[in-house]
Amino acid sequence: MKITVEILDRFAPCRGARNEFAERFPDGLDISSLWGTSEQASKTWHMILSDRFLKQHVGWAISEGLLPARIRADLSGANLSGANLSGAN
Repeated sequence: MKITVEILDRFAPCRGARNEFAERFPDGLDISSLWGTSEQASKTWHMILSDRFLKQHVGWAISEGLLPARIRADLSGANLSGANLSGAN
């Protein structure tokens, strides 16, 4: 998945941040690897969190659903038969 200015506009960012994103990432920001292996996701998170601009806005992006929360869990052995996930996002 690539975050482009067009996608970003759907989330109504502040004008200054939107314009800086457009300047810094004219071809968009590829975040596909966040859904890859742990190593791939870690590299992408490191890139995001070590960039001054992206780090400043990462909380907003997660709260808006633009970025996934940085949660990794192996639920392969979990018994979720009684779990109510109807309100999960």
